Amino acid sequence: MQLGLNFPGWILGMTVILGSFMTFAGVLAYKTFFFKTSWRLIYICTVSLTAFFSLLQLCLIFQWNTKYLHLNNYLFSLGDDVISAYISGIQFLPLCIMYMRLCPEGAEGASYAMLTTFGNIALVCASNVGNLLSGVWDVSNDAMRRGDVSGLWKLNTLTSILSILPLSLLFLLPRDPEEQEQLAKSQVRSKFAGGVFLCILFGSLTWTVCTAVLRLREEWVA
Repeated sequence: MQLGLNFPGWILGMTVILGSFMTFAGVLAYKTFFFKTSWRLIYICTVSLTAFFSLLQLCLIFQWNTKYLHLNNYLFSLGDDVISAYISGIQFLPLCIMYMRLCPEGAEGASYAMLTTFGNIALVCASNVGNLLSGVWDVSNDAMRRGDVSGLWKLNTLTSILSILPLSLLFLLPRDPEEQEQLAKSQVRSKFAGGVFLCILFGSLTWTVCTAVLRLREEWVA
């Protein structure tokens, strides 16, 4: 945004601040209005809305917001970021509830730490995948300075479509806290699923560390 739309730094900072407030508002909205709503329905709606607002970035890339909607770039981008933060806030509490109910009695601290670590590593891996995809098309700073957005809109479309893929695993998600509690009481255990979880966890951690080390090495050599 700074290069292509010439946004000053303070505007980006203001966007982050407003996004933080809207995340908190999303948490309150879930607690007040959606607490009894099915988790599956919440994630279908929030993931779909996130993909939709991600695609709206095309309006900003091609300046459709100024041509047809008569909205300046800052207001349009602010609305997109703020709504996305609000949606993330709605997703936050169900995730915390699931984490807490997954923790076995007597090992709550270690289990919760492992689950939150898994979630944090997933965010870093998503960022690494995004960096890899950015090499498919030219979305470099030089391209943005030239006003060449031919690669940017393609990358934005691809990432928006990819964000819907987790819905294919929605059947693994409990419908609500009651169903998750019943699953916990059933005493059904799977060594295979546990092994897959640990392989993904440590594999992602290894990839993240290796990627960070290689990036530091490239910067040091440069």
